[in-house]
Amino acid sequence: MNRRDLLKLTLTLGLANHALAAHNRYDEVRHPPMFYTFGAEENITPGIHRMQLDDRTIEITLPEREPSWVVLPEKVTSKGEDEAFLKMLRNKKKNQLTLLYVDWKYGFSDGVLLGRSSGGLEATLDVREHTEIWVKAPGVTTTLGKYTFKDKKLIELDYFKLDDFILAVHGDANPEPYWVEVINGRQWVRTIHWVRQPLRDMPPSYQEYFYTPLDQRRILKLRAGLYYSFNYDIPEGMPRWMQRLSRNITDVLCSLKISPPDDGSPDPFLIDPEMKAEATPVVFPARWR
Repeated sequence: MNRRDLLKLTLTLGLANHALAAHNRYDEVRHPPMFYTFGAEENITPGIHRMQLDDRTIEITLPEREPSWVVLPEKVTSKGEDEAFLKMLRNKKKNQLTLLYVDWKYGFSDGVLLGRSSGGLEATLDVREHTEIWVKAPGVTTTLGKYTFKDKKLIELDYFKLDDFILAVHGDANPEPYWVEVINGRQWVRTIHWVRQPLRDMPPSYQEYFYTPLDQRRILKLRAGLYYSFNYDIPEGMPRWMQRLSRNITDVLCSLKISPPDDGSPDPFLIDPEMKAEATPVVFPARWR
C-alpha cells in the first residue's frame, strides 16, 4: 500500500470514527444514561420483548413482519430525588421520557409513488408536577395572586378515578371523541386526532392516543399513527399498505402488558378477570373498524 492509499484509508477511518462519535453524542443527548439503559446490541427480532420502567415491567410482542426501526431500552428510570436528576427531567426532557418506538415504512411495491407511507407506535411517560386543571365554571371568579380568572376554577384531580383521569388527558372543552378500551386487563382512554402537515397540499396524518395512569403523577401515553406520502388522498377504504400496517400495530397493541407495581400498591386501572374476558379486542385504526 502506497502513502496515498494509506492516507485515504486514514481519512476514511477518521471520518467514520468522527461520525460514530457524533452519533454516540446525539444518542446520549436523546437518551441520557441517567434515565436509559440499553442492551449491548439492538434487537428487533420478532417475539416477546420486555423493559423495566421503575418498579414495573412492560412487555410487547413484535410481529413476524419485522419493523423498519425499533427503539426499546432495557430499563427506564423516571423516579429520582437527586436535584440533578429532577433538573434534567424538567428542563431537558420536558418531563417526558420516550419508552419505545416501533416503525414500519412501505415503498413503491405498495403503490406509493412519491415518498413512503409509514406508521408506527410510540410509548411516552408523561411525568406531571401538578394534578390541578382549569375547568369551566360559569359565574365563578378565581383569584390567584394578582391574576383574576372569570368563569373558571382550579380543581385537584385524582388520576386513579376514571372520570378525573379522562378530564386530565382530555380536558373539559376538547371536542375530539374518546372512549375507554381494555388491553390485557388494563383500562386506557383512547382518542383520535387528525394532524395537519406544514405543507398545505399534504394530507393530514391520522393519529390515535391511548392513556393510562401508572401513579398519581405519571401517565403512560401511546401514540399510533398513519403517515401518508405526498401522492395519497385520504382513502375511504384501506389500501394494501394500510392493511399491513393495521395488522402490525394492532398486534403490538394487543400484546402490551404492564405489570402491577412491585411494592403491591393499588392499581385501580387493572380490572377483574371477568371484565377482562368480556372486553372487545382493540383494533387499529378505529376509523375503519
